[in-house]
Amino acid sequence: MIDPGWISEDREYLRAVEIIYIRPCFVESDQVRFRARFSRDIAEMLPYLNTVIPNAIYNHGEKILCYTDALRVITLYPESMTALKAKNTTDAHQLARKIHGLVNDTFQRRDDIKPNCSRKNLPSTLDILRWLPEEEYNCGQCGDATCMAFASRLYHGDGKVAECIPLGQRRHAEAREALQSMLG
Repeated sequence: MIDPGWISEDREYLRAVEIIYIRPCFVESDQVRFRARFSRDIAEMLPYLNTVIPNAIYNHGEKILCYTDALRVITLYPESMTALKAKNTTDAHQLARKIHGLVNDTFQRRDDIKPNCSRKNLPSTLDILRWLPEEEYNCGQCGDATCMAFASRLYHGDGKVAECIPLGQRRHAEAREALQSMLG
């Protein structure tokens, strides 16, 4: 079902954020994940958003910006966004409205913001560890003796998320997507 989304009455940079789908999270059945489409390409705004969002991780080459907001993982692409771990449908709609406002506010203030195209604030080893499947901790299928060692390799750029075999399972798709977004 396509939601009409959040449409601005004014002639703003981003006119609408249209929710394409809302589905249950794979891991947290009481939470939802969703995808929304922007009314226009926001690629030029991503370096500005990278400056104004304190915990953002930005990949300028791929034009992907990822950050967390109250444990929700939000990924902005030029023409769409995804969010994981929204509390419910109402929270998903509120988050879409918040992103709509954030993009428009940043656009309006862009003359006072220095765009930042560099990658910053990589997640810590412990942040990465929190996204690995707890019920299969230290299985060794990645080649490391512990999940902490694997998380450390990911942090240092010496590993790939796909090396964690349990993350390849459908039930861990949300965590896999979040890690891939955070690590670029």
